Amino acid sequence: MRFIENVPVITGFTVAPSDQPAELKVGDVFTELDGVPAHQLIETWLPYYAGSNDAARMRDIAYFFTRGDCENAGIGIAVGH
Repeated sequence: MRFIENVPVITGFTVAPSDQPAELKVGDVFTELDGVPAHQLIETWLPYYAGSNDAARMRDIAYFFTRGDCENAGIGIAVGH
């Protein structure tokens, strides 16, 4: 995931193409995680990420956005173009 114009966008996968979730595509916008809007999560997490500038902080948030305990999570997606 990367932030494009301050919006979290799926830009690739770290699994083999045959293991990629069928419902997720490159270019889709990540809108929520477990019912919490993405923008709210980002606002909550920003104070915990250090960086030389906002772009570096957002890069790090994007990297960790989809990392965590291995269990089911509800996500919201806006289909990209």
